[in-house]
Amino acid sequence: MSKLKALVIIISLTLSAFTLAFVAGVKIRHVKSALRTETRWTGNPLIPGKGVCDPAIRISNGKFYLFATHDTPLDAPQRKGYKGFFMTDWWVWSSTNLADWHLESKLKPDIFGMKGITDCWATDGLFKNGKCFWYVCTPESTYVAVSNSPKGPWASPLGNKPLMAGRDPALFMDDDGTAYLITGVWTYNIARLKDNLISLAGKPRSIKIINPRGPYNHNGDNIQEPTDDKPYLNKRDGWYYLSWGCYYAMSRNIYGPYICKGSFLKEKDIDPKLLQEPWDMDRHGSFFEWKGQWYFICNDLKMANGMPFRNCDISYVEYKDNGEIAPIKITVKGVREVSPMDSDAAPAN
Repeated sequence: MSKLKALVIIISLTLSAFTLAFVAGVKIRHVKSALRTETRWTGNPLIPGKGVCDPAIRISNGKFYLFATHDTPLDAPQRKGYKGFFMTDWWVWSSTNLADWHLESKLKPDIFGMKGITDCWATDGLFKNGKCFWYVCTPESTYVAVSNSPKGPWASPLGNKPLMAGRDPALFMDDDGTAYLITGVWTYNIARLKDNLISLAGKPRSIKIINPRGPYNHNGDNIQEPTDDKPYLNKRDGWYYLSWGCYYAMSRNIYGPYICKGSFLKEKDIDPKLLQEPWDMDRHGSFFEWKGQWYFICNDLKMANGMPFRNCDISYVEYKDNGEIAPIKITVKGVREVSPMDSDAAPAN
C-alpha cells in the first residue's frame, strides 16, 4: 500500500469517528433537552389540604412569595366544634418554580397586642430597600409588620396601632415606585403610602365604581352588597385593574372612577372537579406577572364542600385587544412549572 493511500484511509477513518461522535453528541443533547423541557404542572389546588387561602403573590430575590390567610382545620381541637371561619395566624410560603412550595414563616397577632383572636383575616406584602413589609388585618383594621427577610423575625413598627382603618389590605406599587394601600368591603378606600411604607401620605379616598357587580349582586340591584370584600389592584399597559374575587373594573386613573366589566370567570370554564357552589363565591385572590405571562390565584372552596377550610387555585391570564381580561379557566392541571429564577434578575414587587 502506498503512503498516499494509507494517509487517505487514516483521514477517512478520522472523519468518520468525528462524525459519529458529533451525531452521538447531538442525540445526547437532544435527549437531555427533551428531559429538561418535559412539561410539569403545578396542579390545583396549589398547596392542598393546608388551609392556604386569600393568596397574594409577590416576587423578590429569586422567589415567589405567597402571603396568605391560614384556615384552621375543621377538626382542630381549638375550634371546639365551631364550623365558621377560624384563623389564628397568617403565613407566607415561597417557591422558585410555582410548583414546589415551602413555608417561610408565620405571624401571630400577639405582635400587635392581640392575643387569642380567631379572625386573622386577609393579608398582602411588599418588598422594598431590602425589607419585607407584611400587611395583615382584623375585621376592623389593617396592621403592618416589617422584617429583613420573609423568614422573620418580625417587628411591629407602629406598636399596637393600625396603619389604616378597614380590612382586607391590597398593596400596589406604581411604575414610579409610589405605593398604595386599598382596604374595604362593598366599598373601597385607597391611600398613598410614604416611602417608608409604614405610614400614610394622605387621607384615604373612596373609590368610585360604575355599575358594580359581584357574587351577591349579579343583576346590579343589590346596593347594600354591590361588590365583595378582598379588593386587589394591578396595572397593565396603562390600565388599572381593581378586582374583588373574580369581578373587576378598569380605569386609566388609579383613583378612578372604575368601570365594572363583570366576572372574568364563568361556571363553564371551571373544571368539574374544582366546581364549587356558588361558583363565584369567595374567589378572593390576586394577579401577578412573570416574564410577560400574567397569572391569577384565588380561593377554592370545593375540597371542603363550601366549609371554611379553603385551598387556592392558580390559572393563566390573557387579555383582549381592548385591555379587558379574557375568560380565565381553572383546571386541575394548574399552570406549567417555570424555570428557577436568577436571583440577580428577579424583580421585587
